[in-house]
Amino acid sequence: MEDDAAQSRLVHFGIFEADLGSGELRRKGVKIKLQEQPFQVLCALLERPSDIVTREELRRKLWHDETFGDFEHGVNSAVRKLREALGDSAETPRFIETLPKRGYRFIAPVAEASPAFRPEREALAVLPLQNLSGDVEQEYFSDGVTDALITELGKVGALRVISRQSVIQYKGAKKPLAEISQELKVDAVLEGTVQRAGDRVRITAQLVRARPEEHLWAESYERPYADILALQAEIARNVARQVKAKLTPEEENRLASARPVDPEAYEAYLRGRYFFYSYTPERLQKAIESFQTAVEKDPDFALAWAALSYAYGALGYWGYVRPSEVIPKAKAAARRAVELDDTLADAHSVLGGYAVFAEWNWGTAERELKRAIELNPSHPDAHAYYGMMLGSLRRPREAMEQFQIARELDPLQPRASSVVAWCSYISGRYKQAIEELRHAVELAPDFFITRWYSWRVLHRTREDAAALKECKRMYELLKDAEVVQALEQGERRSGYPGAMSEAAKTLARRSKTAYVSAVQVALLFAHAGENDAALEQLEKAYEERDPRLHTVWADPDWEALYSKPRFQQLLRNMGFPSVEKAATWSRQAP
Repeated sequence: MEDDAAQSRLVHFGIFEADLGSGELRRKGVKIKLQEQPFQVLCALLERPSDIVTREELRRKLWHDETFGDFEHGVNSAVRKLREALGDSAETPRFIETLPKRGYRFIAPVAEASPAFRPEREALAVLPLQNLSGDVEQEYFSDGVTDALITELGKVGALRVISRQSVIQYKGAKKPLAEISQELKVDAVLEGTVQRAGDRVRITAQLVRARPEEHLWAESYERPYADILALQAEIARNVARQVKAKLTPEEENRLASARPVDPEAYEAYLRGRYFFYSYTPERLQKAIESFQTAVEKDPDFALAWAALSYAYGALGYWGYVRPSEVIPKAKAAARRAVELDDTLADAHSVLGGYAVFAEWNWGTAERELKRAIELNPSHPDAHAYYGMMLGSLRRPREAMEQFQIARELDPLQPRASSVVAWCSYISGRYKQAIEELRHAVELAPDFFITRWYSWRVLHRTREDAAALKECKRMYELLKDAEVVQALEQGERRSGYPGAMSEAAKTLARRSKTAYVSAVQVALLFAHAGENDAALEQLEKAYEERDPRLHTVWADPDWEALYSKPRFQQLLRNMGFPSVEKAATWSRQAP
């Protein structure tokens, strides 16, 4: 088995995965029938993405014994079949670009499976536990226990555990296990039920091998509610042993160190987690209230302190309140969590996130995020935050590795594809970025962050009509009718620049009475060509600790400002290295 794993090489592009060792092509985990010669052409292109592979090179490699006429027919047929399998076209290529009389080029972003998640690592999904209470008001409890099991199993370095955001989509679904395992790319699935009755909790769990389907283990547990943290850790240990995942002594200690928790505090904590994931300002505020109740009931409850920190941070990150108003509260909660439990990955992840997004303290960010990943290698936020830090420091190759890990952990979330696209964008690979964003839109058409990136990439490729369409769609999803109207009025007056200018001025006026992300206003001014106004907004963003400012040194949007002394001073204030070289940075593809 180890020899097979060594020979296997998995390459990802868009929604496809090619196993160069076994000769298999899969779309969203489902195998696609493809003959050997078309697959070999694909392999030749994937070996050198973005480079031209000439027809002569293909002839020498795959058709060396054929006559010229047979070769011409063979390569044309192979490329046609390959395009059919990928849903591609020669006229508007997403994957394979034809260079007439020369050859072909693979233009989509390509990434190999991260070394951190080679096939010998067991990949596991915890499906949403079924609520047996008969009370729909108890859904928060079953969802919370599912989330907790994912976190506990994520502490095991020998496992790759799919994130809560991807598995929750299967809640109530009747899909066959084989189909779920293919979509999530996992080897085994943990499923079960949960029921709370008074001061007792009962959990049943069964572990099923995905391919071929085989029941590996099942167990039923009943404990006092106060011991639920220890119970969840016990289940995680048993699952790890069943899939032959070797636990290190440190992992054994972490899984054995769960303390009793006040039942009312845990109840409030689970309610807070339930509210948190909606990301609306109203529900985030409810989450904060629940987490505050949890820490009041049990001041030593580290998980609740970390969750409280995340909730404060989300309010600021999504622009619902002025970031400077919540960052001190968020940091204080995270630091309290670390004081109580230094092995809590959530706490280190959120501290690292603040260092990236609000403080631009790159040394602290790297230290905290590496610690979070060490404690929980399956923590998607820690990998994503680390990738954002690396990309912001113009280290796109390292950033892309972190983003690919985050996507493997959270395969059904558009955010993962969006940050991969951003990494291609800052590297100057705009076609690849657009392809990744198309994939993200397929996953979630109404995810506004995808539209935010699409708008900027399309403007960069001088497709202003398409860029304006994406910008409008973004503000429609944000339910900001005033800005949509401003975009339309400005467009009628003077096209794309007019639309950007009118929207920027509308938001700038609004910012006098309500919080508006100054980086967002600056982007609109920059796209309108009003660079002085854009720079003024960036300086305002610095004062307000705008969480979108951290990419200012890497994003192509600001290249027109590179030579301005005020812009260079802003970069120095944020601790970026080699600021004087900003105007001459050579973007290199990851």
